[in-house]
Amino acid sequence: MAGYVKADRYRLPGVTVLQLWARDCPVTHSYAEVCMQYDPHNGAVAWCPFMYGLHVRHGGWHVDTARTPREAASIMAAADDAPEQNHAILCLRQRSESTDVGAIRRH
Repeated sequence: MAGYVKADRYRLPGVTVLQLWARDCPVTHSYAEVCMQYDPHNGAVAWCPFMYGLHVRHGGWHVDTARTPREAASIMAAADDAPEQNHAILCLRQRSESTDVGAIRRH
């Protein structure tokens, strides 16, 4: 069943790469699964295969919604210097034996 997953924005130390980490990944049931990674230098965006959108709020107000990686990159670029925002990943919330979870591969 699809739905929202709360996420935290995190900047990798020493670089400008931004990541969104699921607070509780519905597929792995763990914290800090990388749902999305954005590199502002080259504009590359990687999404978890289960992710189908990004919802951003500031306080109680809706700020933006992205349905494609390109839209999400624009939001992340604009939000880089923005005040604290709340992010929610639109996630399929299901398991798949043949699909790896996360935007990046962990070895």
